[in-house]
Amino acid sequence: MMNDLICIKERYQDSILKKENVVGVGVGFKKVKERKTDTLSVVVLVDKKLPLSALKEKDVVQKELDGVSTDVQEIGIVEALNTKVFQPRIEKWRPAPGGVSIGHYRGSSGTLGVAVTDRRLGERLILSNNHVLAYNGARIGDPVLQPGPFDGGKKQDEIAELYRFVPLSFMVDTPARGVASKAADVANVFFQMAGSQNRFIPVRVSNKENTVDAAVALPLMESSIKEEILDIGVLKGIKEAELGMVVEKSGRTTGHNRGHVDVVDCTLMVNYNYQRTALFSHQIVVRLASKGGDSGSLIVSEKSAVGLLFAGSERFSVCNPMDRVADTLHIEI
Repeated sequence: MMNDLICIKERYQDSILKKENVVGVGVGFKKVKERKTDTLSVVVLVDKKLPLSALKEKDVVQKELDGVSTDVQEIGIVEALNTKVFQPRIEKWRPAPGGVSIGHYRGSSGTLGVAVTDRRLGERLILSNNHVLAYNGARIGDPVLQPGPFDGGKKQDEIAELYRFVPLSFMVDTPARGVASKAADVANVFFQMAGSQNRFIPVRVSNKENTVDAAVALPLMESSIKEEILDIGVLKGIKEAELGMVVEKSGRTTGHNRGHVDVVDCTLMVNYNYQRTALFSHQIVVRLASKGGDSGSLIVSEKSAVGLLFAGSERFSVCNPMDRVADTLHIEI
């Protein structure tokens, strides 16, 4: 059943994403008056639910797609970076656990996700997002600071060097008001990335879909990092996300909190610093609050990594599936 829904979702996702106010499309349980039902549906995520009378005919989402119900769900307006942080998490930690401030020396600050192992050489590495450790235009070997620069990190706070990252592809605009134009018009309804702060230098521009926003850094000394994540502990592996799964995260800005998986296999547009828009596929949407600086946090279920958080709103977080992150970066937890 799930595979059939994913096929239907993929068949219609391009046309759905062109509709005004639509942010993403995935698979999840249908909700009635904010209460989850047992009916699987194609979930259409919008900035704000509007009455049919306020929509143009071309922007109305069909009630069914190939016999499968659709469900339009409001994902909420995204807040700008918030200066309220958990003070201990922006201080210098040695050894540094997951859940504290980190960032590229020319960037801002995000979250140190977790210590991982390189599959090829067995090196211990630090996992976080591309836009936290590499800002998509860095050089391998660049300094990574803990705490990150936005939190006062200086040259003497270097903890690692950039080791590997997955370049991001950004969407190409078209004269005919393509998806990227629409995204620019309603930029403040998309997910603001943590730690961007005008530091992005895109190295790819295309309509290619992204699957991960991920990078790893090599510690200057292995003893400078800890295996555990603050308030969560030591992880024991990777687990695939399931609808309704209870998860938790530990981030630089909002600390430790819990939520549940709301949508899987989601294709959605993500705005990077309101300048570029990237299309991501196969993402996980979690009903769990996050704010600027939480990017790079691990989404965890029962001590197993489920995803890597990279975007979010007041009520939701979006993460890359952990198995895709691990396979793409050639790492193990």
